Amino acid sequence: MKEENIAEKLRKELAVLCDGSDKSPSAALDLLAQLESEQQRLRNELKRLKLDAARRYSASGSMNSRLKDALRE
Repeated sequence: MKEENIAEKLRKELAVLCDGSDKSPSAALDLLAQLESEQQRLRNELKRLKLDAARRYSASGSMNSRLKDALRE
């Protein structure tokens, strides 16, 4: 949510800056869109990696307890 507000503020500021000039903000807006998509991709990858790490941790924990039980016998 906070990032969306920042991106929206950047778009508005860019529009204000370009109003007084003859230049178009399209290149900056394209870059902003690329950065947003990269940010979303990184968020998804981080979420996936955290989930994988949690799965590995829970699987290794159960394997360790099984090994401990076998060694006790």
